Amino acid sequence: MTTHISDKHAEAMPDAFSPDALILGAGPAGLLCALFAARRGRCVAVLEASGTTARKLRASGGGRCNCTNRHAAPAHYLCANPRFTEQALRRLAPDDFLALLGELGLSASEEHQGRYFCDQGAPALAERLERACRAYRECYPADAPPGGLHFPQYYQDWSLPCAPPSLYY
Repeated sequence: MTTHISDKHAEAMPDAFSPDALILGAGPAGLLCALFAARRGRCVAVLEASGTTARKLRASGGGRCNCTNRHAAPAHYLCANPRFTEQALRRLAPDDFLALLGELGLSASEEHQGRYFCDQGAPALAERLERACRAYRECYPADAPPGGLHFPQYYQDWSLPCAPPSLYY
């Protein structure tokens, strides 16, 4: 994949910018990935094309956010590699996600067939996930401590072959 940053924006980017991970997409999965990587001491950069983090999450469940299911099991998913689903569900079980909601100052209520909805709604969950990620923001001179997320300035001219993102943080 090729990338391009215009000269005027390249000058604004710190020389020490070399993240351990570049996450494409600040949807729920991208934000969770960024948050967990930063908590493990990784320097993370997140690139979002839509200009809004967790855009689809904000509308999920009619704004109520069906965020997990007590009965989630590999048998409920179609996947070419069933072990992937097993491992994913084992690494972030419903109780783990409910605990993360608590850490974010949110709660969820169980409804029909084990579905959990965020009591504060989808927009609140999206905002808290983004805020949790931004809490790991660090300046990036060479002497910056390891770990954290890098949120450089808005780059209009940043482009990728698939689409030009409008927000880079």
